[in-house]
Amino acid sequence: EVLGAPETVAGVGGTLLPSNDLVIDGPEIVERRAPTNYWVGCQTIEYLTAFLVARPAMATMRALPIVSGGFGLYQRGLLIEVVGYRPGHLGEDMDMCLRIQRFLADSNRGYRIAQVPESLCWTEYPSTHEVLRRQRIRWHRGLKMILDDYRSMFARKRYGRVGTVGVGSLVVFEWVGPILEALGWVAIALLLWLGWISPVAALGVFLATQAFGVALSMIGVTLMTRHLGTFRSRCDVVRLLGWAVATNWGYRQMTVVWRIRSLLPGAAGWGEMPRLGFKTVATS
Repeated sequence: EVLGAPETVAGVGGTLLPSNDLVIDGPEIVERRAPTNYWVGCQTIEYLTAFLVARPAMATMRALPIVSGGFGLYQRGLLIEVVGYRPGHLGEDMDMCLRIQRFLADSNRGYRIAQVPESLCWTEYPSTHEVLRRQRIRWHRGLKMILDDYRSMFARKRYGRVGTVGVGSLVVFEWVGPILEALGWVAIALLLWLGWISPVAALGVFLATQAFGVALSMIGVTLMTRHLGTFRSRCDVVRLLGWAVATNWGYRQMTVVWRIRSLLPGAAGWGEMPRLGFKTVATS
């Protein structure tokens, strides 16, 4: 019912949630805890907004450009037809999703890419500034590779909404967006310094943008608590609401800086991504 006829579903993505504060006993999750680490908490809000708000909407429009590499499924036959993942690509999950959709559109075969938020995968998020910084710089360099590879899909009738809305959103919001956001903050600071706008006007612009970001983050938390019921305790919900605010006051601006940093020369690889592992029940 969620996916439609099986033969029409080329790929499906789920929701990634942090395993960093889970307590594990063998194959069982003994205790679910909302993140206590700043970096993990802010990523959780970022992921909730993406997996519960943005991606289901894009999938409904048949414009979803990515199935997360952390938790996604494709029809095996399609993976073989497009010759699998490409070695060395920094945006391998988005590359696969768009390559399959381009292949199917070129073959005049009907399909859809679905997003099923109720399907959960617990994965360890980066918990330090340095590891997260490397990840985000790699992601943005991978995005540049995607835009180079799939720009021919943009605004072409053959590729439908995934070409216009999907690829278009990558250009406008993911590629150009961080640059415009950074220029906007610099422009406001400069105009304020020159005395061309009042401090009240500058504060108003700042608060308006922050309020929009916080509201969007709160929607993600609300959908998680009401729809998924993943973190049920009042303490966990309050903590997540706190991260919803914190994400927009520092974390978001830092990710903008990292994305702009990706435009400068540097190593084009994964780099070291250390993991701490699960918390486990002590054995007597």
